[in-house]
Amino acid sequence: MQLKGVEGVAENKMTWLLAVWIVGAAGYLIGVIYFPTPWLSAHFVDVLLFAVLAVLVAMFPIKMKNSSVVLFQGVSLATFLQFGLLAEILVTQLAVLSSLVLLRVKKSESYRYLVNSVMFLCTSTSAAAMYWIAGGSLTPVMEGSLSLQLIPVLIYFSTYTIFNHSFIYVFRNFVLHRPVPYLTKDFYWELTLSGLKVPFGLILVFLFNEVGTVALFYVGLPFLTLALMLKLYYQADETSIYLEKVNMIGYELSTSLYETQIVQLFSKKIRELFPVDILQIYDVKDNVLSIYWADRFDKNHLPCSLIEGDTISEAVLKTRQSLLYTNASEWKENILTEQFEECEAVISVPMYRGGELGGVLTLASKEAHAFKSDHVSIAEFLANYLNVAIDNARFYEQVKEESETCALTQLYNYRYLEEALHNKFMQARAFKQYLTVLLLDVDHFKAINDHYGHEKGNIILRELALLLQKESPDHALVARYGGEEFAVILEDTNECEAIATAEQLRQKIAHTSFTIASDLTTNVEEVSVTASIGLITTIPDDDHPLSLLRKADRAMYIGAKQAGRNKVSVFGSLEHV
Repeated sequence: MQLKGVEGVAENKMTWLLAVWIVGAAGYLIGVIYFPTPWLSAHFVDVLLFAVLAVLVAMFPIKMKNSSVVLFQGVSLATFLQFGLLAEILVTQLAVLSSLVLLRVKKSESYRYLVNSVMFLCTSTSAAAMYWIAGGSLTPVMEGSLSLQLIPVLIYFSTYTIFNHSFIYVFRNFVLHRPVPYLTKDFYWELTLSGLKVPFGLILVFLFNEVGTVALFYVGLPFLTLALMLKLYYQADETSIYLEKVNMIGYELSTSLYETQIVQLFSKKIRELFPVDILQIYDVKDNVLSIYWADRFDKNHLPCSLIEGDTISEAVLKTRQSLLYTNASEWKENILTEQFEECEAVISVPMYRGGELGGVLTLASKEAHAFKSDHVSIAEFLANYLNVAIDNARFYEQVKEESETCALTQLYNYRYLEEALHNKFMQARAFKQYLTVLLLDVDHFKAINDHYGHEKGNIILRELALLLQKESPDHALVARYGGEEFAVILEDTNECEAIATAEQLRQKIAHTSFTIASDLTTNVEEVSVTASIGLITTIPDDDHPLSLLRKADRAMYIGAKQAGRNKVSVFGSLEHV
């Protein structure tokens, strides 16, 4: 098992690791010089062939969450038994180096070469020591008889596996301060694969001593095939897990009813799937991109706004095809994109809406090879889920707005008024604040309808609604109560302020002329109306919210209407102003 790259290795810790590596390398050279073994001369080519097999097996690492599982330890075991510890160290170090090269370790993670080299050097030495303590032969097979004791071999490999995993656990938890549990899925995979590595190593040793170097082909080819199959199996399993997560994300998006909530959830979930540093979502209208949502995440995953436009998304718009760049060298020479200047991997996919291109989703990561080819399909699935969720949210908002809005005046209707009054009532009661309800009724409106017709009456109601919205305080909620009645709710407004607002509205209505055109002639007539207003201001206690409407209604009819109309009346005094 190899340590996977993470940020945060302090310089002083790297110094200690370098010192350990130098001591180990020096010790190895001393061992080779002062304790020469036959493999350096007579069997050096054989050792190199074992090393080639180990390198080939290392070409198929299985990438996991916190580490990469490699299968070359079976070759290392065979090398140790056949040629001794010094040869095994050489083979293992070459395999580790080639494996890290194939994993395309970034420059910022170059410490992984040193860490893994030290780890496997210590692992090889510790496993060999336990093998000899358990009674294993100090003489390699090439110098003695082909007689292997199973118990020391099992102890050797158990030590190898446990020490390797423990090293990673200690390094991540106490050096990098990135806590992970000791027993992980990676460790269980490593234990399972040990059941293949030990028999492979033993078979290779026995067959090598019977038929020579051709054994490397007989045993190595099936093992390489098995390593490839295991890698493909794990990739398929990983893809299946991805798809399960994608389906769950799609479900969560579909249960959200508000656009902002949906996009924020999507932004959060996409970072749980991929190491995303930049997320950009574009709308497409008239074949032109416009930024819909943009997040840039720092180390604490805090989003911030980005400027519009990038040429990679423009290319997706033009070709209608997804694009994948695994590292900066694939795109930076020909594509100038300011937003992705520090990024390496980029993936950009079209978002279809009703069979038409409705947007573009672009993800960028500072980590090279953060995105793989199968991630394109996953991103396309997510983009479509997002599109459907946004469409559903917009439809919901449209239906909700229509259900809460008066079609004639475009003010909130009674349904919305009732719900809003309840919420404002509870808030005012919780914070001990004033809450005012104004109820306004147009005087003699029936006579206007009878004289000019209901269509002209509706025109007056529409213009009156616009006047109320314009003249009411910014924080006021204006709604149509029913017929020619309107309601205005004022928060945190005392009675004196409420009376002043009501009187201002009354006077404005009385001094406004509403224009009505005749249907039969070209004549235009100016019509004036007045309004009676009742209000109540209170700090809510145990009353029901709707009781405020009833009290304001009573103040309007008894204190204003019956007192001559075109007046403001306050509940409690039932006197007009």
